[in-house]
Amino acid sequence: MTLPEADRIVDVPLHLFFHPLALGERRELHFQILLCSGRPRVVPAVARVSEADDASATLIRIRCELALPKLLSAAFPRWLPSLSFWFDREDRGRWIGHEMPLYGNGPTVLILRKGMPERLLGR
Repeated sequence: MTLPEADRIVDVPLHLFFHPLALGERRELHFQILLCSGRPRVVPAVARVSEADDASATLIRIRCELALPKLLSAAFPRWLPSLSFWFDREDRGRWIGHEMPLYGNGPTVLILRKGMPERLLGR
């Protein structure tokens, strides 16, 4: 896939990419994701701090979703991937864990920092 001249690909651990959100420096981040299933394509995405879903006052939850037109998002919500990242509000945004699908229509996995119980996330 040929990218436009000014575009760059960044392959970093996503928890580092979302760190400005965890530190409260930003309320949302707009970016693009390269989807490789079927025909490769670049789609817009947005990550936001999700205050309403916080299981604990000490956690920051960041949700990342494809930024599709509202009509498409409403029509196909269960087929759209959703990623969640948790950070420790009291420890300078230290990564706690994340949840994401392994691949399109694949199982969703939860990965937690060693020693962090799943119940911390309100489960």
